[in-house]
Amino acid sequence: LSHRAKAILWNHGILKEVIPEDYEMKRVGDYYVFEKRKSQKSKGGEEV
Repeated sequence: LSHRAKAILWNHGILKEVIPEDYEMKRVGDYYVFEKRKSQKSKGGEEV
């Protein structure tokens, strides 16, 4: 899937079921990447 297609699917909640528990999709610019979730439950994270 292209990043844009993933973003569209993600917005519709479709991809949530295929993401491993300890991963989350993080928006970078106009596309999304998979990122391993930090142990602490902080939303947002650090800006790069």
